[in-house]
Amino acid sequence: MLAAGKLNRLVTIQSRSTTQDNHGQEIDSWVDVAVDVWAGIRPVGGNEQLRAMSLGNKLSHVVTVRYRAEFSKSIELGALRILYGTRIFNITVARNLDEANKIMLFDCVEGSLSGQ
Repeated sequence: MLAAGKLNRLVTIQSRSTTQDNHGQEIDSWVDVAVDVWAGIRPVGGNEQLRAMSLGNKLSHVVTVRYRAEFSKSIELGALRILYGTRIFNITVARNLDEANKIMLFDCVEGSLSGQ
């Protein structure tokens, strides 16, 4: 079981959305899915980075949150991101810990995608 004190950061989880500008051109934007979500943010160590790279993934942080169904329904590469202050964590992998619907682990890469 996860100790509540480990979830000590308030984050916003956003989903990628496509809208149109005044000229009918599609542009990417981000929509809040959940605001003020308690999370734990942990930078990964060297061994974790090596394992992730061997699987073809980049990894800089693991973000832990309490399970919510909306987080696991539409996880696809680049579709969700986490905001923590001015920092952006792009979710590369989402895991439902032990398939217990209690804890979600997000493998993330810090930094913006496509300048967004």
